[in-house]
Amino acid sequence: MTMWNSDIPAYKADTDPLYQTIPFFYGPSPKKMISDLARDGFKIAVIVDPGIKADSSYDAFRAGLAGGDFLRYPDGRLFIGRVWPGECAFPDFSRPETRRWWGEHFVALTSVGVRGFWNDMNEPSVFDTPTSTVDLSVVHYDNGLMTPHAKNHNVYGLLMTEGTYEGVRTLVPGERPFVLTRASYAGGQRYSAAWTGDNTSSWEHLAMAVPMLLNLSSSLPCSGPGRRSEKCVSQQLLQYSDQAPIDPLTLTFYPADSSGSIYYEDDGHTFRYQSGSCWKRAIEQRRAAHSVDVTLGVVEGSYRPPDRSLVLEIRNVAKMPQKVQIAGRELQRIRTAGIQNLREGWTYDPASKVVRVKMRETSEERTVSVLR
Repeated sequence: MTMWNSDIPAYKADTDPLYQTIPFFYGPSPKKMISDLARDGFKIAVIVDPGIKADSSYDAFRAGLAGGDFLRYPDGRLFIGRVWPGECAFPDFSRPETRRWWGEHFVALTSVGVRGFWNDMNEPSVFDTPTSTVDLSVVHYDNGLMTPHAKNHNVYGLLMTEGTYEGVRTLVPGERPFVLTRASYAGGQRYSAAWTGDNTSSWEHLAMAVPMLLNLSSSLPCSGPGRRSEKCVSQQLLQYSDQAPIDPLTLTFYPADSSGSIYYEDDGHTFRYQSGSCWKRAIEQRRAAHSVDVTLGVVEGSYRPPDRSLVLEIRNVAKMPQKVQIAGRELQRIRTAGIQNLREGWTYDPASKVVRVKMRETSEERTVSVLR
């Protein structure tokens, strides 16, 4: 477990003896530390790799042997590969029983308050083989077909995240699991977000990351690159997605003859969205001869976000509008610097040709008109 905020006393928690490089194994309980951090608004995520230390004194290894959960060669020998804990056995995630066994072991993490699970090294990476992964002849269950790793390699990470997601969902009912993975496959978005592995803050890696993420996001929309360099410019660090409420919520428009989209939001934690607890509205934009109109449809769903402002940012407006209206009511024009402190009004920036309209967000239908 690593913490990336120097305001937390344990800056590098992965050097603390409470947490070892062996999955699901601890020294003294970290429950109090995690509870103390939770009171300060932090949610803890931990790395869990697939390699299970091949140690007869380790209960997860003993249980995996007894359940037939580890990968083996065609002659029945256990496949052993070296990764961070040393010599390790690797779960056969193509077995449904193994995915259940894997998921059940997350009770060691959820019971002490861990709320995020980072599945790393799950291509799987192996340090001491020519291919840097599991030997290609090693056999997977594969729905009873007993096929080699050469066939199953690309889905290994996906099936690991399925086991992680389903296990945590059972252990923490009613709360959506947060799972992050380094390896996955088409369909993996059902179980996890993805990161592309360690990189550095260099122009070369930035150039690689852009096409990589554009391609990856076609099947894994929640994905991003890693970062290992200490030499970079950073912004405010957010430990989790809802640490800072979105206020104002800014919607950006590039005027066209007509366009539309759907805005969707829910609590981000529970499964209540499945029974209608969401904030969903249609948004339409139309450009006429003398105006640009944005219609915010009536909100569907029972979820209500915290009270906040809404800013409509309308770009490519060639000249100062004559006026701006909400449902026929004219808004006050204000200086650009003053919009942050007012509940309602509009500004125009001639340099960027941007109109910004600020209002309180409500669930009713409203039309904002920028009259040129």
